[in-house]
Amino acid sequence: MQAKWAVGIGAICALLGAGTAGATTPDERREVAAEVVAEDVDVHDIVAQSANPGIGAVEIGDDSEASGDHGVAIGEWSRAGGAGSIALGYNAMADLEGSLAFGTDSAALGLYAMAFGQSSVALGNAAIALGMHAEAHGESGVAIGHHALALHQDSIAIGADVLNEAFASIAIGTGIEADGMYVTAVGTSSKVTGGGATAFGAASFADGFNTTAVGYAAYATHEGTAVGTFAQASSLSVALGVRSSADIAAIAIGANALAAYKATAVGAEAWSIADHASAFGNHALGWDVDASAFGAYARAVNARSTALGAFSDARADGSVAIGHGSASLRANTVSMGSSTTWWDEDGGEHGPNFRQIVNVAAGTEANDVVIKAQLDEAIAGLDGSIGSGLGGLHSRMDALEAAFGQLPTAAPTVPGMGTGEGTALGSGSSAVNDAAALGQGSVAHEAGTVSVGSAGSERRVVHVDDAVAATDAVNLRQMQAAQASTLNEARAYTDHRVQALSDQFVDLRDRVNRQDDRIDRIGAMSAAMSSMAINAAQGRSDRGRLAAGAGWQNGESALSFGYARNVSDRISLSLGGAFSSDERSAGVGFGIDL
Repeated sequence: MQAKWAVGIGAICALLGAGTAGATTPDERREVAAEVVAEDVDVHDIVAQSANPGIGAVEIGDDSEASGDHGVAIGEWSRAGGAGSIALGYNAMADLEGSLAFGTDSAALGLYAMAFGQSSVALGNAAIALGMHAEAHGESGVAIGHHALALHQDSIAIGADVLNEAFASIAIGTGIEADGMYVTAVGTSSKVTGGGATAFGAASFADGFNTTAVGYAAYATHEGTAVGTFAQASSLSVALGVRSSADIAAIAIGANALAAYKATAVGAEAWSIADHASAFGNHALGWDVDASAFGAYARAVNARSTALGAFSDARADGSVAIGHGSASLRANTVSMGSSTTWWDEDGGEHGPNFRQIVNVAAGTEANDVVIKAQLDEAIAGLDGSIGSGLGGLHSRMDALEAAFGQLPTAAPTVPGMGTGEGTALGSGSSAVNDAAALGQGSVAHEAGTVSVGSAGSERRVVHVDDAVAATDAVNLRQMQAAQASTLNEARAYTDHRVQALSDQFVDLRDRVNRQDDRIDRIGAMSAAMSSMAINAAQGRSDRGRLAAGAGWQNGESALSFGYARNVSDRISLSLGGAFSSDERSAGVGFGIDL
């Protein structure tokens, strides 16, 4: 018995043409159809036939063609060329085995390809095009949406006017452009150019190899990472936070954080706007080359300056300000306080304030800092040396007085000879008992003294030999030599102690540098944990999700690993850890939907 085909009543009536012209109501058309079925009419007697139909093929419509075995071509000019293929619609084309084309001018031209929608095209093997003018060109490509285009193998384009020109990539949204290999673009008007790039968010743009842009209008270039609304990251840089911006090889973390070339800015409104500058803390500012600011509102304004502490201010080249509110205003100096008044962000008045440096070891080198104990010792030694010198002078004067005492008391009487019971030589001179007055107008009013002048009319004793005995008079040269020797010893001792204190500051600087490296490692760990957490949070498996992340900061790198799982519909659990060199950290968390 010849095979029969059951077709819909409406289709049969339409194909009968003139035979159903008089059937104007649904009931009349059903009667005509019943007569056709009752008479066992072969479907091939009521449909248009091609010259070489396939085995078991169905052709319905003018000039329709089902040349593949068991193919189905329904609609004028429809063509089902592959075995088991289906073409449904005007000028629909299903060319190869297992292909499906549904819709006017639709075309499924690859093995097992599927095209659904007017003018949709599935060119690659196993490709899927769904939507008006949707096109999937590559093998296993998927294009879903009006004018969606997936042009390479394994590429996916979902949304109206999406263009995915990348190999093995994903583009989801509206008005998307994706170009490269292994790229991902998700969000309205997002754009990706370059292998391995990722753009998430409306108007996001990942422009270059291995770039990542996440957030509305986020932008990242070659190997840069920008996360946050309006975040911008240049090559090899990281920008994390709303309106954060990082120049080449820079790091900017925090809302409105800004980092220049190879600079680092961490904190809300933190700015490092010169090459290699660093700013850590809310509103911290690294203004000039190699400047470093640590702490809220800390400012390092000049080149190579360092401000350490909230509201600290380093305003001279190479200067260092340490502590809350400290200010360094001279080049290459270290300040532990402030000599002027300053105001905080709320208008509060502070300063001046001074600090002591305590628990400092005694200086040992020429440039070490001298502690108070050393200075007190040096001053005491200087006082002793000066006292000894003056004692020697006093002894010499005593010897001179004794020598004058041995002169004959019966001096010749000459005009203008002095008066008094002591020895007085010179016109108008006078001397008391056991005293000597030498020279015109000389006065010796104290017993046991020798005078060579008077108040307001002093004289020098010249040509005095170097003192030998303890009571000899000391000449000026001897006294100056003694003073110079004492001063040099004190200076050398002081320099020695100052050098020791300087070494302490060098050690402090080394500690700060090591702390800076540790901060970089911790920052890299934070970046790694953040990257890992973003992926771990997206897990939908009942067994949870394992995630890994990597982070970098100022040459330091870190890795993190984590696990997240939804314990129930309302409860989630996560844990993770990160490490960088000698640094380690771990965390665990859970959440409950209320």
